[in-house]
Amino acid sequence: KQNLSEDSNVASERALYQSIILLGQVLIKRSTQRFSMAIEELAEILNLDVDEVYLVLDRMREIDLVSLKEDLVVSEPRINKLKQLSTNIPLFKKHLASILQEVSHQRFKLKELNHGLNHQNIVIKFADYSYFLKNLLLNLTKRGLFECYRNKVGDHAWHINIHDPDWMQQSINLFFDVLQQAIQYLSNQIKKIGGKEENKVVIAYESMVHHCNHIIGRKIPVSQYDKAVLFLHKIRLIRLEGGRVLHHMQIEVYLDNKLSSRKQYTKEDYKQRMAPLYQRKRASIHIMNHYVQLLSRNPMLADLFATDYFTLDFDDFVDKYKIKKKLKLPISKERYERITAGLTDDQKEVVFDEKATTMLILAGPGTGKTKVLVNKIAHMIVEGDYKPEHFLMLTFTRSAAHEFKERLFDLLSDLAYDIDIYTFHGYATELAGITFDNNQKNQHNFDQLIPKVTQKLKNNELFLPFKNAVILDEFQDVNDESNR
Repeated sequence: KQNLSEDSNVASERALYQSIILLGQVLIKRSTQRFSMAIEELAEILNLDVDEVYLVLDRMREIDLVSLKEDLVVSEPRINKLKQLSTNIPLFKKHLASILQEVSHQRFKLKELNHGLNHQNIVIKFADYSYFLKNLLLNLTKRGLFECYRNKVGDHAWHINIHDPDWMQQSINLFFDVLQQAIQYLSNQIKKIGGKEENKVVIAYESMVHHCNHIIGRKIPVSQYDKAVLFLHKIRLIRLEGGRVLHHMQIEVYLDNKLSSRKQYTKEDYKQRMAPLYQRKRASIHIMNHYVQLLSRNPMLADLFATDYFTLDFDDFVDKYKIKKKLKLPISKERYERITAGLTDDQKEVVFDEKATTMLILAGPGTGKTKVLVNKIAHMIVEGDYKPEHFLMLTFTRSAAHEFKERLFDLLSDLAYDIDIYTFHGYATELAGITFDNNQKNQHNFDQLIPKVTQKLKNNELFLPFKNAVILDEFQDVNDESNR
């Protein structure tokens, strides 16, 4: 047995030194060039795992064959916020698994999850709670053990399935152990250069991993540190400006030198590239719907329709059955006709306008202002290629918000669920991740909610989701506080 163990150690050492020789040859070939090479690229050349490449480089450094250059650039560290996060880590390790168990196998919102954390005295003041919780859940996800997902991107409701509670707790402990050591290491490096948030910190990634593993007392894969550092970047407590962890997604990008470096993605680009794709998808759905309708009325005509679809040129097929206009609709023809029906000439002018970027609907009571707003939103989604999740409607009362939701659902069906409709205070609580009851003792906090959330937005403590259409109901009642 001793001989077998010795033989195994010898073989392992031989393989290590063979890797050192191969890596040395690669580095020597490039030594006359001005170059930088990612760890992933070295791993691919040597046919090794990333952790094995770090092991080889570490041994080469020990015997003075290489000097590892700093390969991680961190800027804009939010020092106090990092400290607050580090202080809360023991509470997350203690309570997070049980809180996730409570919402497992059911729909929930991040706001509700945040409320559960508050009950355990975990208050997320160091980052935007929605950014923090979303990225935390995604970091913990592992197929077959812990699954976290939304039915679609714009949906506010999440689902999690915990298949192995013990693994869940171990995964939480590992993630936060690595995160805490990474925060401590970064904080120490920041102190060495003066501790100012505007300074950039340049770090040798391998040295950080080696140091943190020594403190933790076991060898943790580099991929775990990638997760931790990227997590801090995504919740905006640091900003990564360079380094290996930014380049895990291996894609090839070709730059067209004919294009201006300042060129932005325009509506014209969308029309040329993505619009045809989405149009084909819509057309397929309408064609299938048309076939089902024919099948229920006249099976022989439905068979002919299907045969023509597969044999005729597509344009000839569309012309034969006169369905060109129908294929462009993102909803059924019946629902589209309800959007355009019952409008006066003045209302049509507002609803069908595609040039104005800002509008004020000014009219007296009972003249159909709500109908115009609702139909305008529906028309923009159907004809203007706007996404429902990019709309935000703010009202002063819950009853008004409820009425808008009902009317939009009547016109757009399930698409209406993706439109954010809130009262001003309701949207503020959504951004802040808090809830209020009817207890009078909360009245002062409730009155101060909008100013506090506004200030946090200005301080980059909270972040607005992307919206490209904002609708304000009863604009004449908007005061300076609401406007800000």
